[in-house]
This record gives sequence, structure tokens and C-alpha cells, in this order.
Amino acid sequence: MAVSPDEGKIAIVTRQASVAAPRDRSSHFDLGGRCRLIVLDIASGLEAGRSTRWASDRSLCWLSDSRRVVFSSFDDEALYQTARAEVHGGTSYGIGYAQDDRFRRGLYVLDLETGLTARFADGTDPSLAVATGAILVRDQGGLVLVHASGEAGVRISALVGSVAGAVVSPSGDMVLTEIPRHAPFHPGGRLVLFHTQAPEVRHILCDGLSYRVDWTLGD
Repeated sequence: MAVSPDEGKIAIVTRQASVAAPRDRSSHFDLGGRCRLIVLDIASGLEAGRSTRWASDRSLCWLSDSRRVVFSSFDDEALYQTARAEVHGGTSYGIGYAQDDRFRRGLYVLDLETGLTARFADGTDPSLAVATGAILVRDQGGLVLVHASGEAGVRISALVGSVAGAVVSPSGDMVLTEIPRHAPFHPGGRLVLFHTQAPEVRHILCDGLSYRVDWTLGD
């Protein structure tokens, strides 16, 4: 769920089913959920809008005008049609194991005034900097700030590496994120805070303490 910046509406993604794609006779790709995006008016409880496009069960993000809401969806909407029970095998693979773009996902925007849904930008996991109107998104190259028009803006240095759950500050100049462990299949990592103009200088948050670490690139 996500509350609009003017605190008048709430966007909700409701999961309808688990979907998958065939991989081979003994395994499949886990595509997550087939979800419906609806928007409710907080004061009345009435529905204020609904996207006709299926959504993935990823994070939601409003634009600063409180009129448009951004959500994640597969570019090939037909991928949402295959239920988990329809594919072979109990072994599950993430979409990152596919060596092509068949599971390409993008950000789409629902405009509550027009009722239309359109592609907004590349990337996933949007986060709003409400003071500037920019959106922080994650793509294959790392993190990038996207303008309210959907046009890519400032790209944060590739020094960021692998990140998870990145959120941008209201002013748009700081990022809070988790750098996962290098050990596969082990959850958790380090929560870090850094400036968008100096991502190599990170404040590591651990056990209630804050450390400043200057990172360097090695061979």
C-alpha cells in the first residue's frame, strides 16, 4: 500500500494469483503475483481509480502531484496468464536466471484523471523524493533518479553495486538501502546511508551505531 503525498488517497496492490513460466520438464520460473492495482479515497472509502493492466507484487510509488501512481508490471502482460499449477516441476528459479529479456519489467503509471495506464520508465522499486518530484528506481546499471515525466536523470555511480529496497530522502539527495550479503541464499546485509553525489562514502547502520567508511575499488 502507498498513501498519496496529499494524504487523500491510498493505492493498494491486491494479489489475485501466483504466476510462473515454464523452464523445462522439472523446473519453472517464479514470476511472483498477478495483482490488481486499485486506488481508494481515504475520506469516503470509495474507489477513485483502477488500472486495467496487471501489476506485479512490488512496491508502489506516487508522483508528487497525488494524481498519478507508479507500479511495476511485466512489459509482456501475457506472462500473467500462466498459473503456478500449470507448469512442470517443483524447482523454482528467479527471473534473473533467464538469459534473455522475456521477463523484462518496467514501471507503469495510472493517471486518476484520465483513467489511463501508460509505460512510465525502465526499472523497478520506485521511491519518491517528494520535495523535488524525482523518482529513485533500480535498473540493471544500479540506481537512477527519474524525472516526473519519466525521463532518466542523474545516475548514481556504479559503486553502489547490488542493493535492495532503496529509498530516497524527501529532498532527493540521500539514499537509504541495504547491501545484501555476498553469500547466496542468505538473507540480510548492511543498512547504509549515502549522498547521491558521493555514493562511495557510506554510513553503515549497525546495532544502533553509525560508522563512516570510505570505500575504494580494488583489483
